[in-house]
Amino acid sequence: SQSILVCKDSAFYKNQFAESLSNLADELKGDFDVRTYSFGEKTNSQFDFNYQQKQTDFNGLFDQLNVQFDNRNLGAIILATDGIYNTGSSPLYLSEKFKVPFYTIAMGDTTVRKDLILSKVNHNKIAFLGNSFPLEVVIDARQYSGSKAVLIITKDSSEIFSKSVDINNNKYHLTIPVYVDAKTKGIQHFKVKLSTLPGELSIANNTTDVFVEVLESKMKVLLLANAPHPDISALKNAIESSLNYQVKTLLAGSFDNNIKEYNLIILHQLPSTNNTAQALLDAINKTDVPVLYMLGAQTNINAFNALKCGLTITNSNGKLNQVQADVSKNFSLFTMNEDFTKTINLMPPLAVPFGVYKQNAEGATLLKQQIGNVLTEQPLILFTDANGRKNGIVCGEGLWRWGLKEYAEKNTRTGFDEFAQKIVQYLAVKENKSPFRIKYKNNIYENEQVQFDAELFNETGELINTPEIKINILNSSKKSFSYTFSKTEKAYTLNAGYFPVDNYSFNAEVKLGEKIYRQSGQFTVSPLQIELSSTIADHQLLNVLATRSGGKMIYPQQINELKKLLLDRKDIASVSYTQKQLKDLINLKWVFFLIITLLAAEWFLRKRSGGY
Repeated sequence: SQSILVCKDSAFYKNQFAESLSNLADELKGDFDVRTYSFGEKTNSQFDFNYQQKQTDFNGLFDQLNVQFDNRNLGAIILATDGIYNTGSSPLYLSEKFKVPFYTIAMGDTTVRKDLILSKVNHNKIAFLGNSFPLEVVIDARQYSGSKAVLIITKDSSEIFSKSVDINNNKYHLTIPVYVDAKTKGIQHFKVKLSTLPGELSIANNTTDVFVEVLESKMKVLLLANAPHPDISALKNAIESSLNYQVKTLLAGSFDNNIKEYNLIILHQLPSTNNTAQALLDAINKTDVPVLYMLGAQTNINAFNALKCGLTITNSNGKLNQVQADVSKNFSLFTMNEDFTKTINLMPPLAVPFGVYKQNAEGATLLKQQIGNVLTEQPLILFTDANGRKNGIVCGEGLWRWGLKEYAEKNTRTGFDEFAQKIVQYLAVKENKSPFRIKYKNNIYENEQVQFDAELFNETGELINTPEIKINILNSSKKSFSYTFSKTEKAYTLNAGYFPVDNYSFNAEVKLGEKIYRQSGQFTVSPLQIELSSTIADHQLLNVLATRSGGKMIYPQQINELKKLLLDRKDIASVSYTQKQLKDLINLKWVFFLIITLLAAEWFLRKRSGGY
């Protein structure tokens, strides 16, 4: 990753070190099966000595090694890194699942060199019109006691804040809160900059760009429950992790307000066996507010079927099935977090009411039910459009376990939170009635790819993808980038790749018959400079990792010693396996026929010679 090249030996790591490590791998292949990887924000096969990745995540590396080498004769892991990680869990914790020695190569520089660092700017991605929002600027300075720097914040080239910073020690740390008024809607671009000082290790970490989207108001979500349940708090926390939403939770009997105040109603196990909630359901039916139904052991299945919300459950006997989730390949209403999608079938099962599930033809299934090892076509999570209202249906309880499992394995709930937010966002956002619709993220980091999804409907409301969709993306300098969407089964998609940090606008166009439809929008690419905020190598961590596992930490100049260290270990050796198998003689046909033949031959010879 980028932190390697910040040290004074950057030329060494690009040239001699790369050659030495490659030679070591080749030499070890004579005695071992050697696999090589590079890692940073992502893990790739084979070495990569460009040092351009913008984050360091040990989770991805250790997860891949665990999947590939579980229950195999893994002898040792050689890990070359500076020990700095800025996302995911500590390698000390992650390494516990491997019962093999770690040999660490301590890269980077532990010397504290002169540097003024704009470590980070803490801010909300979303603010609301008419409010003030904070930009919390964190400054670090090393070996600059007695110096003075200036912090300047500009918005659209106009200075909105400045402050002089007096550095009074060689290990200086300061947090400066700045409050900005949200006066206009849309994406606001702020540039935060520190003045440069003589002899700095790097001036690239003196500046950063901040983008904040100003919205008119939060979306309101009402979560009504039949009874307390852990799914309720898990869903509330996941939704409110985005500042775009405000969730109010109540038991059904306590609600007497106006349904129309809310963008989405979530009914947790309502109607239930002890509360049909008829007055509440009648009030909802008089509005067009979307509803998310969450089914479970308390749900009154007959009353639910009577709602005619796009799903009916027959042959229900009041019991529950434990089912795993399987992602539907044909779902196209929105995209999910790729990493979370890959692991969703490993999540704990949901308790789903037993029965035969039948959805209407217009329903879109996000997740299907997997019962044991059997994949079924029965929906687990689906979306319908009944009587002009968007509905979502989660057919089981136990989602709270998904968030816990992700946190236990990755020390984060980002995937689960985003999963819940995508469901809520699809239902709560007012439907675009235009026959041409484009979906995209309006604020991404520079290490993410720009992704668009598009839908096109004909006059009868059918989803089609026959015409070509073209899009033109312009940066702040009005430089143009043109693309054509790829076609999926019934819609369109475009992966435009990586874009530099900037503000962008786009115009998309499609011709359907004699009509031309157009869509436009804006998005920003935000900088990610986390690798430059911490440049002092953590060799202590690497030494603990190696020592605790029975390995050893070495320095790059000692790479040639590694082969001898590995060959001297008696526990790193090939393993041969034997398997004993016992068979009854009676099952060996050739033995049976051999005995019969010998007996027949003996009888014939004795008979001929007069022995009988």
